[in-house]
Amino acid sequence: MLSLFKTKHPEPLSAGQLFGLALGAVLASQNHGCHHRLYPEQPTKENLEVITATIARDWDIHTADDLLANLAELATGSDWNQEFMHLMALLGTFDGSSRSAFIEAFRKDPEHYAKLIIVDRSRYRLQGVGIFGWDCGRYIMLCRWGAMIGLLPDAEAWRLIMQMARKIQPLFTDWYSYSLSYVTGRHFWNANLSVQHATSMMAHVQQLFIGEDAPWAMPWHVEL
Repeated sequence: MLSLFKTKHPEPLSAGQLFGLALGAVLASQNHGCHHRLYPEQPTKENLEVITATIARDWDIHTADDLLANLAELATGSDWNQEFMHLMALLGTFDGSSRSAFIEAFRKDPEHYAKLIIVDRSRYRLQGVGIFGWDCGRYIMLCRWGAMIGLLPDAEAWRLIMQMARKIQPLFTDWYSYSLSYVTGRHFWNANLSVQHATSMMAHVQQLFIGEDAPWAMPWHVEL
């Protein structure tokens, strides 16, 4: 059931709530959404229908139970992150020359080869966290979209968002390290080694730091 049209919160959001929303800022901005209220877009009939169709197509989410199942998976590390961490551990068993030879042996398998290259390039910087930042960003947006279309009560969406915020905050030192995990996750999912793709994505991310109202202009260590 589509939610009633609500466009304003009764009270200003706290710094912690803004932090929670900012965790989903990449996906929100790619969809031209806002960063300062729970609903990423005005809940017009057209927008509600678009979001409902999008999460059904991309996530197979049709009910509240579908949404909660997807959120539970992302909260514990998606299959994508598990694969990334597995490859990271595997590559860590080789020394430099043998690792390169191992990766080159998969050159005729473009997707797997690309994934190995992506993991190898970032494995030192993403030790212990992998691409959980990407899982987190998608989790936040599913909470926001779920609330917007009525699959989650607003209060429950906020509870889940803040639960994730408290989980993710100790794992990273700043927005840059978080963004690296997110962007690497997206590249890993695409298995894309294109320099143009990487440059375009980083240019998009950089815009999230610019300006006083930018979602990533706030400190990383805000009180939650």
